Amino acid sequence: MKEERLRWQKSVLESDCAQECITLGMTKDLEVLVYETDETGEPVWAVSTPDGFWLDTKPSKEKALFLCEAIGWKVSTPDNKHKEKTMGTRADFYIGRGDDMEWIGSLAWDGYPDDRDVNAVNKESTTEESFREGVSNLIKSSGGIQPREGWPWPWDDSGTTDYAYAFDAGIVYASHFGGPWFVAAREDWMDDVNAHLPSSFPSESSADGCPKLPFPNMRGDKDV
Repeated sequence: MKEERLRWQKSVLESDCAQECITLGMTKDLEVLVYETDETGEPVWAVSTPDGFWLDTKPSKEKALFLCEAIGWKVSTPDNKHKEKTMGTRADFYIGRGDDMEWIGSLAWDGYPDDRDVNAVNKESTTEESFREGVSNLIKSSGGIQPREGWPWPWDDSGTTDYAYAFDAGIVYASHFGGPWFVAAREDWMDDVNAHLPSSFPSESSADGCPKLPFPNMRGDKDV
């Protein structure tokens, strides 16, 4: 429906990524996912591209599906693995590892290692400066959190964040829920994650019961 399409275009004009959103939304036979999420702070139904770019949110599944039908988007059913990726995969970014780690920002979603933009930063960063620049650009384009805005999570450190990334001696490392570091840009990174799948999260243990990695305590910098 032409009216619904124009109404949707008008509704996204004030967003930071309006042009990209409208360009994607006008793609012929665009495949989208519709799923429930509380990423905005309250339950909504998100309409997103398969790689996690949100086109819109609606208060009910019926309204989300109506929007898709009216504009001509083709709805696919996300599997459990994709839901995990697109629904609140948080990430924290650091310079260094150990006692002197410097937190340089966070993402509230799509923070998994093979996300297109995260993977590009991990692969292309060969110096501290390039990593800082890559993370800064990623945060700006994805609506992430900068240090000046305060620590965004209710927990105190990255041991409870889905993924933490750290640039150290020319390599970007990653940790999953405080588990052992692994090279983030490796194609088989999921093998490391599967070796430490989360089951419970006691404060002093990582997902598989091993001692968690040390991360800076951000309790005094919280903005939640």
